[in-house]
Amino acid sequence: MTCPACGKVGDIAVLLSEALDLAVRARKLDEQVAIMNMAKIGYCGPETNSGTPALWVMDQYDTDLADWEKRARKALS
Repeated sequence: MTCPACGKVGDIAVLLSEALDLAVRARKLDEQVAIMNMAKIGYCGPETNSGTPALWVMDQYDTDLADWEKRARKALS
């Protein structure tokens, strides 16, 4: 929410916005995992790249999620 007096966005609004961004990223990761699993069983779908970029993306997501969770817990306590 925006403060009517100063116009700043509150911590909760920022955390909720980041949560939505993380949810979108999680959905995209789920799609990539599903595509890689289909490729393993011989499904002829979109081509997949090496697993290394996917591992980096998942690691970065986990790092961002852990950071967000820590800040969310602090803001809500």
